[in-house]
Amino acid sequence: ADDSGQVDIYELVAALQLDSVFQQKVFKMFDADGSGNINFFEMVLAMWDYCTLSSQTLVAFAFNLYDTNKNGTLSQKEIKQVLQDVYGELRSNNVILKKAMEELSASSQKNEFDLNSFYSFTKKHPNIMLPAFEMQNSLRTISKLGSSAWDKKTIKREKHCKGSYKPVQKYLTLLLGHEVNEEEERPRSKLKKKSKNNTSEIEDDNGR
Repeated sequence: ADDSGQVDIYELVAALQLDSVFQQKVFKMFDADGSGNINFFEMVLAMWDYCTLSSQTLVAFAFNLYDTNKNGTLSQKEIKQVLQDVYGELRSNNVILKKAMEELSASSQKNEFDLNSFYSFTKKHPNIMLPAFEMQNSLRTISKLGSSAWDKKTIKREKHCKGSYKPVQKYLTLLLGHEVNEEEERPRSKLKKKSKNNTSEIEDDNGR
């Protein structure tokens, strides 16, 4: 980082020992202007976003990351790219990846995959996204917050999103709206309680 408070993404991922294309993309998605730099807040937000993903929503996160035109589908070629990028330098001799890639090549599904199809594929090959989960564990460890604290944040996020994946920007909007609604609800609760007490007082007066 320099005096501007900006962090070079490539220096950041190197410092965090994150060298795969997928790992770089996780941080680059917060580089709104494409400058190759993110500020400290964006770096923290990127780490929080990734560390609060569950096993299911991490798969959806990866899908969304590569669905660049946001049409809800990925081609077979794009699915292969996801897997190659997730494994990085490990892809050359990885048996799990090799088997999955061979199945993709032999698959009759030459058309596009939607998210449910990708879920089914990852369930059939349960360890195929392992490097992505290992990255999450590494980031959680670096943060020094502790796995238990991250698990609580993950559960809270899933609860607010009703088990589905929402990009962090949409989630924060949802969370802000939830907190606003809670704030609005508190005065109403107090008003109801006050009204109930006033009713009791009126009944006491009438009973005299």
